[in-house]
Amino acid sequence: TITMSDLIPLRDRGFYQGLANVFFGLGSASGGIIGGLVADHLGWKYVFILQVPLAVIVGLALYWNLNLPPGSPGLGAHGEDIKQKLKRVDFLGSFFLVSSLMCVLIAASLGGKEISYSSKSFIGLCTASALLLGGFIYTEAYISAEPIIPIELLGNRTVLSSSLANWFYTMGVFSYLFYVPVYYTSVMDLTATQNGSRLIPNFFGVSLGSIGAGIYMKRTGRYYKLTVLVGIISIYGVLKIFFINPNISLFEQFTLLLPSGLGYSCVLTVTLLSLIAAVPSKYQACTTSIQYTFRSTGSTLGVAVASALFQNVLRSNLTSKIHALIPDVNEANEIITKALANTNYTHEAPEIVRAAIRESYALGCKGAFAVSVVTVSVGYFSSLFMREHKLHTSVNRD
Repeated sequence: TITMSDLIPLRDRGFYQGLANVFFGLGSASGGIIGGLVADHLGWKYVFILQVPLAVIVGLALYWNLNLPPGSPGLGAHGEDIKQKLKRVDFLGSFFLVSSLMCVLIAASLGGKEISYSSKSFIGLCTASALLLGGFIYTEAYISAEPIIPIELLGNRTVLSSSLANWFYTMGVFSYLFYVPVYYTSVMDLTATQNGSRLIPNFFGVSLGSIGAGIYMKRTGRYYKLTVLVGIISIYGVLKIFFINPNISLFEQFTLLLPSGLGYSCVLTVTLLSLIAAVPSKYQACTTSIQYTFRSTGSTLGVAVASALFQNVLRSNLTSKIHALIPDVNEANEIITKALANTNYTHEAPEIVRAAIRESYALGCKGAFAVSVVTVSVGYFSSLFMREHKLHTSVNRD
């Protein structure tokens, strides 16, 4: 993304970002079905093992084929040795940010299960996360020479609103991308391969949204009205997911992710362009870093919050429903434990409790989808505060 910003004028940048998002969507769609086939036939470990040679091939292809013009920032800092370059890396800020996120993830994963929400462990994790976040903000503002997130840039209205929009939209999208397959598996009894095939249409939504947004901005030089429109489409998409039921048609299964994928891909393209356009060109790498930091933390936090809500709703419903059906406490607890541990347990569970397990999973997924509805709506509201800046037709815009 940073490399493209160095090589391509801002007016054309959206189109090329759209192409990049298309290939991202293609990888997501094909990866889903290929990963499902691999998991079904070889086991889930090979889904990760087979990515290693692919990563090596991509790295070598970039090394041999990426040619940057003389003086490009991508060629690195000139006249400095390795030690000087390492001093410019924001290791302290990275430590505080990663540590803060780890505490949040642990708290969200264990809260309500291994540890209660009122326990000292849970409160301690939340407190530690807040303190580490404070340390990150202080480091970025006063210590780091080249911070991950230049705090002063967040004082720019467009930079802040675009970053928050990215953050909340990504929280919502990753929440439903994680739990729609869980719904298909546990409630609708679909295999991993069938699950993967239903992710393919998401690619078409991502492709259409990305390329469409890029062409619109290239022709008009504007993006605010587009932001308003695609936000409405995104909210419609997550509401459609929230109201999913086990009886939806095959057509609805395959098109379920289409509107939200289209809206989200447009948002990614528009918010990136608005961020870069809002600051001088010397800060475009920093603003790109801001977007990806917000996006990566958003995906992590979104899944963590959705997971916490899913697990607690699932456990609560399984406990009440299974104990109502199975009088033996030990047998009921054993069924609950197995149902919590395995989304495919519905196939193996005693016939008397299968419907209860499916219903509990459906309610748990509904809780996760509610996170998507709320966060995408907040993201849309945040995006309304962006200003419209000029999209220049030359690389040198200062």
